[in-house]
This record gives sequence, C-alpha cells and structure tokens, in this order.
Amino acid sequence: MAVSSFSLQGTLLILSPSSATLKSKINFHLKTLNPQFYQVPVEITADLPVNHRHSLYSSGSVCFITPRILIVDLLTNKLPASIISGLIILNAHSVSKTSTEAFIVRIFRSLNRSAFVRVFSDRPQAMVSGFAKAERTMKCLHIRGESTADNCQILQSRVNRLKSDKYQIDSDKLKGYSCDINFTATSNEDVEYKYLPSCPDDEPQKKINQGTILSNIQWKKFGLLCFVWIAVLLLQIAKTPVTVGVSMYQAIGLYQGKKITVSKQDHGTHWPLHLLIVSLSCALLAGILGGLLGVGSGFVMGPLFIEFGIAPQVASATATLGMTFTASISVAQYFLLNRFPVPYALYLTIVATIAAYIGQKIIDRLVNIFQRASLIIFVLSFTILVSAIALGEYRQYGLWERYAELYPNEDLIYTVGVSDYTKDWFYAQVTRKKNEDIYEGTTWQIKFNLDDVEKDEIYKLRLALASANVSELQVRVNSVKQDPPIFSTGVIGKDYAIGRHGIHGLYWLFNIDVPSLLLFNGDNTIFLTQTMAFGPLARFQGIMYDYIRLEGPDSCSSY
Repeated sequence: MAVSSFSLQGTLLILSPSSATLKSKINFHLKTLNPQFYQVPVEITADLPVNHRHSLYSSGSVCFITPRILIVDLLTNKLPASIISGLIILNAHSVSKTSTEAFIVRIFRSLNRSAFVRVFSDRPQAMVSGFAKAERTMKCLHIRGESTADNCQILQSRVNRLKSDKYQIDSDKLKGYSCDINFTATSNEDVEYKYLPSCPDDEPQKKINQGTILSNIQWKKFGLLCFVWIAVLLLQIAKTPVTVGVSMYQAIGLYQGKKITVSKQDHGTHWPLHLLIVSLSCALLAGILGGLLGVGSGFVMGPLFIEFGIAPQVASATATLGMTFTASISVAQYFLLNRFPVPYALYLTIVATIAAYIGQKIIDRLVNIFQRASLIIFVLSFTILVSAIALGEYRQYGLWERYAELYPNEDLIYTVGVSDYTKDWFYAQVTRKKNEDIYEGTTWQIKFNLDDVEKDEIYKLRLALASANVSELQVRVNSVKQDPPIFSTGVIGKDYAIGRHGIHGLYWLFNIDVPSLLLFNGDNTIFLTQTMAFGPLARFQGIMYDYIRLEGPDSCSSY
C-alpha cells in the first residue's frame, strides 16, 4: 500500500469506507507494514467532541474519518489543514463532479497545497469503462499535469488483460491494480486541463449519445410528484371558505366589467411612479437572491444539506425544487383568498423571473472564475443572518383583524390614570371590518382631567406617529362633531407597515395648538379620527402611534 512510501510529518486521514471488510483489510495491511509500532486507527465521527477530535488531528497518527465531519471541520477551521500530511480516498470509481469526495479535495487543496492525496479503487474495471473515466476522475479531483499519466495508462493496460470480473483485495494486488494518484502542488498558477489519451494505443473514441431530456425523465416518479402536488393544492383549496363556484362567479363578474363597491366612497388603488420603481428594485433584489440561493424553506434546507456533506450546487438545486413546490401552493391559496392584486402580482413575477435568471448566471460565472463553490455557502449564510435580523420586527400576521373582535360596535376609549396601556391600547388605529371587504374609519377617545385651565393660553398637543399608510388623522377636542377639526394631517403615509406587520415605518411629528377656550375644568376628551377606509387594501390603512403628549402653557404641565 502507498502509505509506506511517504515520510509522514503529520496526521494521515483515510475517508471511512462503507464496507467493514475493507476497513479490516486496511488495518491488517497497516499492521504488516510496521507491527512493532502499530496502533489501531481511531475513527473520527460525530460522536466525538470537538476537543477530542482536535487532539486526534494533532496526534500524527493514522485516522479514519467520515466525509461529513471532515467537511464540517475544514469549513469551520476546527481542523488545521497544515497538520495533515495526507488524505486517502478509497472509492475512486465513484468520484464525480458533484460527489462529496471531489468537494473535500477542493477544500483540502485550498487550505494545504503541500500535503498529498492518494485515491484507490477496488474496481479497476469501473475506472476504464466509459469515455475517459480515469481522466474525468482526475479532473474532478482537480489534478492537472502529466505526472499521473503513466499510472492511469498502466491501470488500463493491466485491466484489459484481467479476465475475471471478481477482484480480491490484498496487499500485492492493491499495489498492482489500484489507481494510485498522487499530487503535490508546487505552484498556485492554474493551467488549463488537457485530457490524457483514453487508451494506450490512442484509438479515437466516439462520443456517447446521452439522449434527450425527455428520454431521461423518470416518468413514474415525476407523475407521483405531480399527483402529490395536485393533492396538496386540492387540500388547501378545500380548507378555504372560497369554493370553485364562487371563484368562477367572480371571474365572470370581472370579465363583464362589474365593480364591487367596498365602501361608501368610490375609489381605486393607484400606485405612483416612484412606488412602482421601489417595488421593481425590491423584486429585482429578491429575484437575484432567489437565483443565487432560493427563498423560503431553502434557508433551512440549504445549511442542513451542507451539514450532511452534500455539494453546495446540489444542495441549492434541491432546496430550490422544494421551495418551488411549497411556494406555488401558497400562491394559489393567496390568489383564491384574493389577498393580492393580480396585475401587480404578475408584474412582480415577471421582474423576479428575469432577476433570478441574471442571478443564476452571475453565480455560475463567479464559481467558474474563483473555482470555489464555497461562495454559495457564504452568500447563503449572509442571507440567513440578514433575514433573521430583519424578521425580528415581525409579529403574528393578521393581527389587525383582532381590532374588530375587541371593539365590534364602539371604538377604543383610553382614560389617563385609569387605563393600562399594555391592555387597553391597540397597537395601531386601523379600520373596522363591517362586512366582507367592507371597512369603516375609527375614532379613538383619550379622556383626561384638568384641575385648572389657564384662560387665553395655548396648549400644545404633540403627536408622534411611528407609521401611517394612506391615512388621514383628524383631531378634535371635547366635541366629536367639531367641524372643521382643529387639525388634520391630510392623506399621509405609504410605508405599508401594518400590512407587512412591521413595528414602524416613516416617522411623523406634529405640534398642534389647542386654545384654552376648548378645554374645561374637570373631564376633557381628545378625539382621534382616522377617516380613510376604501379600496382593496382598506384593511391595511391605519396609524401607529409613538407617543401622544398634551403640554400646558410654558410647559408647566403635561398629560
């Protein structure tokens, strides 16, 4: 075996074979090489703690290690690659472009270019079958140059003379028929790889026809996937109160040009140009990130697949398929529930699709330039970090519907000194839902007591709004029918904080003069009316308060 031909100046790692018989034969061979100082190799698995694994890496011995643990420790720097003298892979015949072994060699080479890597196979027939299999294996292991040409040619010539299909592993035959590949990088310069001759006599090889895409589809599994897809969609439709008949009725009604009046005022939703540009930018960014990594469940599946030892490209593609499956069901459900305007949804879908295509091209280009699939892992981790921080401001979606349940007939009344803001104050002054798709404005009351109102003075009412979305706030004092109100904000806000369930949007600050003649000695009431309640997004129209403060003349008192 090739271990004896190297002077080890560090730990030798052997990827754990799946066969216990092969592992026992390797142990036997190591023992015959040096029986006096032989120690049974320790197998490094996930059961060993980190500090124990680190001590084994530094021991300078021979260790078996599972591919998953090796990938994790290399990526997290728990394994100093400089103390590893060599790496042995035992299944060269199964190495492919997306295999775990190729990914391990790529990481290991980037961290340690002085160590050797040897690859063996107990199936020499598999190494020469097909079109340039040995050369393609070398390319997957990122081995360049002609230093291994003789080994692979000898392998091919000897296997061609091998008559038996069975191959028994022992020390002599392992030396004679194993594909023994060794590299020691001496330069950081990458050169273009050239294929070695496919056989000793350099006979021309015909390119194998791989067939069409349709011929390679496994139709039974694909049909089963479609069946599950449709079944889940039907279950989602059955859970909603919207039936197919109602959906058809609405479609016919829209086609005939009927309009549904959702309030007493007839208004439509008109997005200004700058808001469309902002939406376009957001959709472009989301689409590019989606093309790079995928969205939704991919944020969870991607790191798990990497932890399992799957190559980043395979993990990203698998996660994207799962997200496409679940996201399509969600889109159908939201469409049936009429939760988003169809024209804008189609508009953003087209933009996101174009951006996803651009993102896929960019990541392919970057991986080809830098030869590092770990770029996908970095962008994935960064996106998870940003999304985890950004999502910290969100709460239970649909909380605005709770207002109509708490106040079905009358609006909120808050009494200073009596009410508890943690229990008696709603998080936003939203519209009240009366019937299906019909909402109305709300008027909140703040009651307080003044012992001595100073005559001919001006009091200051300071209003700070954390968010406003297509809303108008009118302020009245001691008379809900006061016309005109002492103050009106006009229609303000387009930050959609209630709909996205954010804790704030664009900040607004108003200082309102309140003449003392409007105030009474004793009980007083401030009426806050949010008048806007129309359009398909009426449920999201409202105001979120930061603070409300009434100051007396010369700031002598506040309430």
